[in-house]
Amino acid sequence: QLSRRAEFLKIVRYNHMDKTGHFIRSPQISKGIVKQVTDISPTIKLLNIYIENQKFNFKPGQWVDFHIPGVNVVGGYSICSSPQLLKSDSSLNLAVKYSTHAPAYWVHKNCKCGDEVSLAVGGELFYSRNNHNLSDNLLLIAGGVGINPLFLYSMTFNLNNSVYNEVKNITFMLYSSG
Repeated sequence: QLSRRAEFLKIVRYNHMDKTGHFIRSPQISKGIVKQVTDISPTIKLLNIYIENQKFNFKPGQWVDFHIPGVNVVGGYSICSSPQLLKSDSSLNLAVKYSTHAPAYWVHKNCKCGDEVSLAVGGELFYSRNNHNLSDNLLLIAGGVGINPLFLYSMTFNLNNSVYNEVKNITFMLYSSG
């Protein structure tokens, strides 16, 4: 017997493109090759994806539209690696929680090294050094895999703080997972 939450989720299955259609996206869809698939918990897989397009870029906190050949539903996943990894290794990481939603299900049941995917960057909540006074303190609150963009945001904020500012700031991150 399904829990009430599972019943609700069966009825209210969200569509990433419907939910995020009003956000700005890169018009360019870039080819990626899955380099590595790692179980980082019983329900979360980490994908390392090689990006062929050298012009592909993103800002900490952005997400990708994740297109899978043969799957007619687009997934939306937060990037959980830094832009520096993309520059040095032409790759990025995505953490994908298990779900019966077609893209997540494909990642957990079918995805393997060498698989080809396509990605487009989207999202308007991202880290920019111009957004903050680096001497400010920072409070971030996340739940579940929603920690991905905020964790990267926090790492980049602290890295920039240590490079550009002698004043130590305080960063708090509150996180919960069910």
